[in-house]
Amino acid sequence: MLDMTRLLAALAGAVLAAGAAQAAPVTTLLANYDTTFSTLCNGVACEQAVAEARNGDNGRTAAQAEWNIGPNTSAPTATVNISGLTGGGLWNGTALPFRLAYDGSDLRFGIDRGSGFQDVTYTVSLAATQTLFIRAVARSGGADTTIAGLALSGNALPTLAGDSGGDYLRVSNFTWSSAWNLTGTIAMTGGPGAGAVPSVQFKLTNLAVPPPVPEPAGIALLGLGLAALGVARRGSAASARAG
Repeated sequence: MLDMTRLLAALAGAVLAAGAAQAAPVTTLLANYDTTFSTLCNGVACEQAVAEARNGDNGRTAAQAEWNIGPNTSAPTATVNISGLTGGGLWNGTALPFRLAYDGSDLRFGIDRGSGFQDVTYTVSLAATQTLFIRAVARSGGADTTIAGLALSGNALPTLAGDSGGDYLRVSNFTWSSAWNLTGTIAMTGGPGAGAVPSVQFKLTNLAVPPPVPEPAGIALLGLGLAALGVARRGSAASARAG
């Protein structure tokens, strides 16, 4: 009986430890999420920071190509303007390395066009951040946008190919307030101008992810663990009374 009590107690401890351990980031593809995201976020209310690379109009002129970072995409804090390069297109389909990195106070976004990363930096606290939304957009005119080879502090993330539907990749279950880095490549095809505005966005928000519905097997395992704790406690109490 004592051996069984110890076994059940060990099982319960393993269940509780597994629940407390830091897991790998969870990614969820959210199709046609533009309208939903706007409804949830209501402008900049939920956004701690947004990094964006865009070929086209960002409140300036449709001939500009740029990447920027700040509290929102309509008024970025820092901007690198690369208009006039690469023959009117941003990268003409070439996959170029990028990095989005946080050191605990500064968020850095950079793209390497062959001569090293050219970064923009925004100082921000990400203590309230719960989710990162990655968006790859390719609007009309045959434009295409792909974010590939993604890795978040060594954890591989899915490739995201943009279309006119405004799909998002949500990344959660991760501690954003400590140092981390997101790397990969960005490729865009399609010149600037009306109807052709390929872009990528990285939105760090305080939006929480709805808790998943527990599966029956998980519920049963948790129940077994709790029962084991009860048995172990009763056994300890009985031994104390006998002593």
